[in-house]
Amino acid sequence: CRCLISVANRLGIKTVYMQHASVSELFPALTVDYAFLDGQFSLDIYNLCKSNVAPTYKCNIVTRVFLSGQKKYLCSRGATNKKIGIAINNLDNIDKAINLIDCLVSDGFSISLRWHPGQAEQDVSRLYTKFSNSAAIDLSDPKKQPISDYFSGIEILVCGNSSIHLEAAVSDIIAVYYELEPPAIKDYYGYVKNKVSLYAGSYAKLTSILNASPLPKPSTKSIQYYSATYNTEWHGEEGLLVAKTLLCLQNGQAWEELFGAKEL
Repeated sequence: CRCLISVANRLGIKTVYMQHASVSELFPALTVDYAFLDGQFSLDIYNLCKSNVAPTYKCNIVTRVFLSGQKKYLCSRGATNKKIGIAINNLDNIDKAINLIDCLVSDGFSISLRWHPGQAEQDVSRLYTKFSNSAAIDLSDPKKQPISDYFSGIEILVCGNSSIHLEAAVSDIIAVYYELEPPAIKDYYGYVKNKVSLYAGSYAKLTSILNASPLPKPSTKSIQYYSATYNTEWHGEEGLLVAKTLLCLQNGQAWEELFGAKEL
C-alpha cells in the first residue's frame, strides 16, 4: 500500500485512506489527499505521526480529513439474555483466557466467547475442545457470525487491548477493560482514559462490575471522540456518508462544506 501511494502521488493521482481499526502513534504518517477517520481521537493520533516518515521522504500533499465514524455495520438491538461477552485475540495468553472463563462459569456467569478472525488455529481448536459442550458457554466464530449479531446476544463485553471496545460502545454495549496479563502498553487505545470503557484491575473488581446494576454508560461525547457519527443522523450510515463525500469531491464541491471536514 505504501508503494502504491507513493507512485500515485508521483503521477498526480488522488489518494484516499479509510480507517478500518483503531490507530496508534506507531503508524506511518498520512501522505494521502483525503483521509476518512473515525473521530477526533484518530486525528489527534495522526497529528502525532507526522514525523513517522523516512528522513529523505518529501511530500507536499496537505491531507483533507473527514471524521466519518466507524465504518463497520453496527446496530444497537439490546441483549436478549444476560450473557457476558469475552473477546480475545493473539495478544492474549490462551491458558489465562481459558482460566478466566472457567472462573466466571464457576461463579455463575453465562459466557459468549469470541476470538479474533486472525486467531491462531491451534487456539481455536483448543477453545472448541474445551468449551463446545458447555451449556454455559457460546462460541462465536468471527468468520461466521457478524459482530452486530454477536453484540445482540450479550449485555457486557470484557476484553484487553482491542478495538472491539469501541465497536461495543457504538452498539450501546458496556465494555470492560481487563488484562489477562500485563500488556506491553496499558490501555493502548485510551478507552479507559477517555471513559469509553470501565476498568477492572483485578478479578474481584471484574466480578463486582459484572454483578452491578445499573452500570454507568459512557457519555455520547466520549464515544463521539472516537466515532464522530455516533448518535447523529449518520449513525449506522457511515458507508453511505463516505460514498456521498467521495461523489461530492468528484463533482467539485468544496471539501470544507462536507460532514466532519478537518485539515491535518
